[in-house]
Amino acid sequence: MTIKLKRNNILYIGIAIIAIYLILNRVDYIFNGNITTGYVVDEKVWVSADSTVITQTAPIISFNTNSEMHTFQGEINSSFDIGEKVQVIYKTENPSKAKVYNFTGFWLTPIIYCLIPLILIAAAIFTFLKKTDVIVLEIGKRIKISKRDISLLSKNNLNIMLPEK
Repeated sequence: MTIKLKRNNILYIGIAIIAIYLILNRVDYIFNGNITTGYVVDEKVWVSADSTVITQTAPIISFNTNSEMHTFQGEINSSFDIGEKVQVIYKTENPSKAKVYNFTGFWLTPIIYCLIPLILIAAAIFTFLKKTDVIVLEIGKRIKISKRDISLLSKNNLNIMLPEK
């Protein structure tokens, strides 16, 4: 079987692979996770080296699972007030890896992390392949070598390696 790919097709395949990874990663949380209500109980603050400017903040969120209290850090620079009620999604086997169940806390960061490899793939494709270039993949094609061919190659001192059966 022969597959011919132009550079746009390669880019589309890269986008599809990254999108499928992102969706499968998040769908696992949605189908195998639990949604509950949590509360912002504190805020973690990072300051500059000279302690004059706040550089980043992150909410500290607490929630209950079966009468057990869990706390986790929300996304950096997400804006929540202390005492604010938020939706939390977590997996029963590891509630400490909970996430805020909104677009920013659940989808935005993974989307950004998926855009980075996508940009690198696109840069490589558009740098090294011209618009008219085609990459040909031949799958399943086997080369048959007869005993006569092997004897001719060995007479000419050409070494070949055959796959073991």
